[in-house]
Amino acid sequence: MPDDSVFAMGALLYPQPVAVTCGRICRARTLPERLDAVVKCAETTTRYVAALAISSFAAREDGAVLPPPVFAQFQGSLAFGGFLSVIQGVAKASCEHPIKAAIAGGFKSKGAPRGVADAKLIELLNLRNREGHGLNHISGRKAGRIFDSEAPDVALTDALRALEPVLSYPLFVVEERRFIHTQLVARRLLLMGESQDPTPDSIELESPLAEDETLYLGLSNGALSLYPWLLWVLAPNRENMTVFLPHVLDDKKAEYVSVYDDRYKAGSDEWRTAKDQLDGGLRAKEDAKLADGRGFAQEWIPRKQRRAADMRQPIDLRQMDAETVQWYADRLGGRGTARAAREVITQDLFDGRTELDPDEYRQLRLLLGKERDIKQLMYRSILDCRVRTSDDTRWDQRLEVTANVIQTLRQALDFISQYIGIGITGLEELQRKSGTADYIALREALVNMMIHQDYAETSMAAQIEITPQTVSFYNPGYALVGKQALEKGGKSQSRNPLLSRALRQIGFAELAGSGLREVYRAYNMARCHWQC
Repeated sequence: MPDDSVFAMGALLYPQPVAVTCGRICRARTLPERLDAVVKCAETTTRYVAALAISSFAAREDGAVLPPPVFAQFQGSLAFGGFLSVIQGVAKASCEHPIKAAIAGGFKSKGAPRGVADAKLIELLNLRNREGHGLNHISGRKAGRIFDSEAPDVALTDALRALEPVLSYPLFVVEERRFIHTQLVARRLLLMGESQDPTPDSIELESPLAEDETLYLGLSNGALSLYPWLLWVLAPNRENMTVFLPHVLDDKKAEYVSVYDDRYKAGSDEWRTAKDQLDGGLRAKEDAKLADGRGFAQEWIPRKQRRAADMRQPIDLRQMDAETVQWYADRLGGRGTARAAREVITQDLFDGRTELDPDEYRQLRLLLGKERDIKQLMYRSILDCRVRTSDDTRWDQRLEVTANVIQTLRQALDFISQYIGIGITGLEELQRKSGTADYIALREALVNMMIHQDYAETSMAAQIEITPQTVSFYNPGYALVGKQALEKGGKSQSRNPLLSRALRQIGFAELAGSGLREVYRAYNMARCHWQC
């Protein structure tokens, strides 16, 4: 059996693009699939490190040092070998820059012997050039001979180990910054590990970062902007934000690709900035750090250790509620056997992953779990629906729901429909994006209640209260964004990103952050009043 320990740990701890490709190696079922995954991981790692190398060279201490000659050839359709040459050129540059020492661990400086990562990635590049793309389509016998004679998985393991100092810098994006009681607080997505749905966290900063929604590399003494070499962009076909790497730089345009083969055509700003840096333009690293004095790299170390110690949970959809699993799979187009239902959910919702971290698995149970499991997971109801006909009573009718999110939505709609004419006869109709203002408001409020609810809050359930004049929605947990950002809307990560993605994929929701803006639009068109 091959030793996949480095790939397994990489899938858990490496920056997202590299982590995704490490995970694919672990899940490969045949030798051709494994060979293809190994080579693609090598190329993705090279692309990623090259993006960091160019960004770091732009932050060099001595601006008089000219860029490596290879920068002038880095244009057109960018290939594996071009990215590798960029790293080699930066490694040999005679100036200090933020990640110089980390790169030197795998790519030696000028005059020194070739580094381990450099040598092993050259081997894998030569293999790819010789055998071509799409190695998963070669015969199993041929793939076996390649593994026996060249051991490409061992070569990649050696390269990743040599690049550990570079891959240990945390990759992150800040979605929003705001002051809370004079303290600067940022909502951050830490993009380490293969999950495409990282849970946002709040960090207190001593000084601000220059840009929101820009990918940064966290250093021990600041942060390095990776724009325009890595972009954090919506992949429309996947209903998800993801990391894009450069693919084409030519004719005043920049095109990018993700590890899922999503394509993104950027504007002229990205091309101009890239061209400026390749020509030797400077951009200093930012001196931001946490309020407690730690750098982003130091803050990642204990997080990394905790994550490595946590047991990942194998995905077993057979332990979920069978009716809900089948219903959800049908919405994804997975009609057929129970096995087909599990396969389409695994592929579409989990990107083929077979394990989840504890927080993601908790969200899976909330989405599809059996009612008895929900009761064990929660110390309260998911939703408390009440009808009150006068101020003299607490409630006249009440429904407490302790079921998975899908079943909770179904029961809530049935309950609400008894008292409000919203024109919905079944749960599937929540896929409708248009209708009356009341329908739009109900759809957005109800779905967002499930997406943004703080399920760890035990003091109260989410509540819907219906009176003759109003319908009120109460959700446990504080808002992750400020009031102005709530009203403005936009792209932001949910408190429960896996739940959010799951409901978007079946058409029940759009990008997180658009809810209140859509309610305002609907009522404004209907010339009604609404209150937040």
